[in-house]
Amino acid sequence: MQNCDEAPTPEARHVCLTLQQMARNSRREMTTNQITLPSPPAFLQPAPLDPYARGQVASHPYDCMTITCLCPFFQGSIGPRNQCILPDGQLLTMAYRKEYRMLTEDERLRFFNAMAILKQSGEYDRMSYEHQLVGQGSGAHSGPGFLPWHREFLKRYNFN
Repeated sequence: MQNCDEAPTPEARHVCLTLQQMARNSRREMTTNQITLPSPPAFLQPAPLDPYARGQVASHPYDCMTITCLCPFFQGSIGPRNQCILPDGQLLTMAYRKEYRMLTEDERLRFFNAMAILKQSGEYDRMSYEHQLVGQGSGAHSGPGFLPWHREFLKRYNFN
């Protein structure tokens, strides 16, 4: 909500104002401390794999287990050090998640635009339905399968 004065109740207005103040404080703290966010640590870099290992060749990006396998799906080319070079010259690297409040304004806008595209395409609804079905009847929400299932789900979500 951009304008807290439009809140339906005094309590909702108070919550709105508090959240806006927290957001301003976190952004101010980022600019005053000149914090540079770390790049992914070395241990998150892909390990060398046997060329015939699982996930090296795929007909769909969901089947990939390595960046080398993903590269063609992003119209990239493999560079001399086995890195994926995208058409704009950037390297395709492993995902690095940031806490939402630590996103810059530009990153937030890009996130919201990406979510809007997912919603318009119907992919967001399809994935939400898939998550709902698994949450109702399997161990994806109540057992040892929670972490691996959600890791794969988020991988697929990030590809979109």
